[in-house]
Amino acid sequence: MTGANAAATWALSTANNGTVSWTGIGTQSFEQMEALAGGTAADSLAGTNSATTWNVTGTNAGNLAGSVTFSGMETLAGGSGADTFNVAAGGWVNT
Repeated sequence: MTGANAAATWALSTANNGTVSWTGIGTQSFEQMEALAGGTAADSLAGTNSATTWNVTGTNAGNLAGSVTFSGMETLAGGSGADTFNVAAGGWVNT
C-alpha cells in the first residue's frame, strides 16, 4: 500500500493490518498488506502492542519480523510490548 503525498501516521493493529491517517485527508483501514510505503511527506509507523522485532535495512526502510516491509517511514515507534530494533549497516531512520 502506498501512502498519499501528505504527512501520515501508520498504525499497525496486527502484523499486516491497521490504519493510516493523512493530515487533511482522512483515515483508511488496511488488511493483509505485505508492504507499506510512505509518501513524499513525513510518515510515521507505529507497531503493534506485542513484542516485535524491527529490522531497519535501509534509509527509512526495513521490515517487522520479516512479515511486513516498510519504506519511506521517517519515524518508527514500537508498541507497548518489548520491541527489538536491529539496524543493519546502511540502515537508519530520522527518529
